Amino acid sequence: MATLRDIRHRITSVKNTAKITSAMRMVAAAKLRRAQESIMSARPYTDKMAGVLANLAASSEEGYFHPLLRKPETIRSIAVIVISSDRGLCGSFNANLLRTAAHYIDNTLPNEFPQAKVSVYSVGKRAVNFFSKRSDTHPAQFPDIFAQLSFSTAQEIASCVILNISLGVTSSLANPHFTFFAKGFSLPRISNHPLSLHTFITLNFCPPL
Repeated sequence: MATLRDIRHRITSVKNTAKITSAMRMVAAAKLRRAQESIMSARPYTDKMAGVLANLAASSEEGYFHPLLRKPETIRSIAVIVISSDRGLCGSFNANLLRTAAHYIDNTLPNEFPQAKVSVYSVGKRAVNFFSKRSDTHPAQFPDIFAQLSFSTAQEIASCVILNISLGVTSSLANPHFTFFAKGFSLPRISNHPLSLHTFITLNFCPPL
């Protein structure tokens, strides 16, 4: 049976733990607020850039050829870029994202493009670990990139994909991702390439806004 002293020590220990977790909660809330502000401030530029590129692709003169602007007559190969985090501690983000990507690869693409070959570019440790256990084709994988994330990393990923599109190895490009609306509320979406067909497809299991 615990003595009074043991009970007091336990109470003190619980109080100290509560103080530590409270401080951790405050730090996490500050980091989340900064990340949220960064996302919301960058979104207008991202949306405008996507619109400019889509208009450029739609208004290109007949006879002008560029590998990234062409609309293939037949979709023979599709590259899917899946970007996850390197670590957990982000709620159900990784689980929902990977489930969305797997559903898209296993169900949507075979129905829409039954003859197309699908390859997966995994970015982030969680995506690499998930897709390494599947039978998908992996032209390139990029684990553990967010600890020292730089523009050169994005260039490396983009160059790899652009090269395959330019060589005709890849006919179409898809990127499963989440669109952030508020803390704890994001919608899974798929952005598609070519740019002339630049659309955002909301999957069937998305909750309404």
